Order: sequence, then structure tokens, then C-alpha cells
Amino acid sequence: MKYSQRIVCSLCALLLCACQWQDKPQIKGQFETYLTRIASVQNVHSLPSPKTMAVTLPEKRQTHQLIPSVSIGLLDSYQFRQCELFHLIAERNSILGKVQDEFRNLDYQLLILHGLHQCQTNPAITDEFRQKIQKLIAFKQRHITQHWHNFLYTSESMRHQMTTQQWYQSNRDYGKTPAALVRLNHIHQWIDNSQWQRTPAMIAPYQETLDKRPLIGDLMFSMLNATQWLNIITEQLTHNDAQIWCGPNTNRTRLQHLRNVFQRFFIGDIQPYLASVDGAYLEIEKPLTLFAPLKRPHPVTAQVYRLPIDTIHRNFRQAIARHIAYWQTLFKRCSVNVGNR
Repeated sequence: MKYSQRIVCSLCALLLCACQWQDKPQIKGQFETYLTRIASVQNVHSLPSPKTMAVTLPEKRQTHQLIPSVSIGLLDSYQFRQCELFHLIAERNSILGKVQDEFRNLDYQLLILHGLHQCQTNPAITDEFRQKIQKLIAFKQRHITQHWHNFLYTSESMRHQMTTQQWYQSNRDYGKTPAALVRLNHIHQWIDNSQWQRTPAMIAPYQETLDKRPLIGDLMFSMLNATQWLNIITEQLTHNDAQIWCGPNTNRTRLQHLRNVFQRFFIGDIQPYLASVDGAYLEIEKPLTLFAPLKRPHPVTAQVYRLPIDTIHRNFRQAIARHIAYWQTLFKRCSVNVGNR
């Protein structure tokens, strides 16, 4: 019986290892093999593998925007009953409301700004109170860009969404992250276009999704590090191009072996992965305009940071293009028909 139990335990351990191996991204190993095989065919030493680059953000204290507080008197807050804002303000002034996280704070700032615009047109309020509301509106509009910036770059959930250190996998469950990015882009447009009269989109319901399904971070990490690998491998090919002979009356064995490496490791393994990363980025590219600078004036009190994901994607595509351009030049020089053996 004990022997049978040991067999069962051993099989379970093997199955667990197999699952972990399947889940582990293989792309880094494929890049390593690709570089090593190219150098072997060239009969030279391979260039050093690039160091893994981490996606980083500035420290919170560097990007946090200081926003002056504004108080609403008790008498005035009761007058907000005419505009159905009393409960929103009362909740904000509660003990829990004063320690809201960045998600709920952003939702509050959007709702109060929208509500104030609605309130100032309410015929039931006095002219004196309307003037106070208009001053409050001006204050809120002046600082809404700072609330947005703080939300993006000081919220723990958003920072985690953007800084994970893992390779993108198409079979990983990213849940409702694309929908959350669309919602964030709607908020960005609401602020950018001063759409105060429209009911704003809320983001708090997506907090858990953005925290636990880091699609942006995975894509940035993958594009950043794939770019490093492609640049090194392209340099390896370019600097040793003279090692590949293909003129008249020359031995084309090395050329044939190099073409096999290209077909097997780049076309067979790496190119499909690069295409999956690029495709995943393109699917969320439009809502990623949420990181674009806002047109509204920004009362700067700290570093204004912008996530460079579009630059990382552009560099990624350029690295792919340069790599493919080398092979096209080589195959043209040597009259090689790619795909034919």
C-alpha cells in the first residue's frame, strides 16, 4: 500500500512540474537558443545576452500632485439637498470617506464636478449659493487633472497593472482588463473635453481587475525585453555577415544551416510570439490614449509623468523590422527562396 501511495505521489509531482513547465514562458529560452545557434553557424562567439529590463515608474513622492483642500460649510452642505448632492458630500466627509483610496476618490471627484454643474442651473437655489457653487466648480475643474494624474501613477492597483515583470502569454486570463481600459479612456475623454454635463463613467468597480490582471505590464515587459533580444541578435548577424559565403563556386553549407536556423527558431517559434504580443497591444491601443497628455491646464506641483507604452511599442516594431530586413538582404544577396528546402 505504501509503495502504491509513493507511486501516486510521484506521478502527482511529475504532473505538477509539467503544468508549471507549460505555464512558464519559453520565449526567453527561445531567444537564447536562436542567438547561440546563429553564432555556432557563423563559427564565432555569440554576443552577451541582454540583461532583463524591468518596467519601472517614478517613486510616488516624485509624481504625487499636491492638491489644496476645500471645505464646504455645514449650512451650505444642507443646501445641497436641493441638488441631491448632500448624501454624496456627507459620505465624503465621513471618517471612511476621508481615507478613500485613489479609485473611489477619482469617482467622487468626477461625480461632484458633474453634480455641481447640474446644481448651478437648479432654479430652487439662491443666487448667493449659486455664486458659491460656481467658485467651487472653478476650483474642482482646475484640479481635476491632478486627481487624474495621482490616480494613474500613485494608485497601488494601477502601478501594479503597469509594472509586472512577466512575459505576456496569450493563454493567461486577463479578465476584464480591456473593458477597464476602455472605461478609463472614457474618463480621460470626459476630462479632456470638459464634458461636465454628461454623467461620468465610474472606475471603482474595476479596481480588482486592474490589480490582478496586469495586461499593460505584461505587454510592456515583453515588448521591452524582446526589443533587447532582437537588437542583440540582429547585431550578431550583421557584424558577422562576412562569415556567410554564397558567391560562385563557394560552399553554401553554412548558408543552408543559417537558413535552417531562421526557419526553425525565428519563423517557427519567435515570430508567432512576437505577432501575439503585437496583436494584443493593437487590441487595446485605442483605449491606451488614456495616457495621452490632457489639454486642460495642469497646475504642476510635482513631476508630470507619462507612461511611454507607445514608444516601447514603436521601438519593438522597429527592432522586428530591422531583424527581418537583415534576412531579406541576406537572402537576396544569396538568391535564397525562403520556404523552399
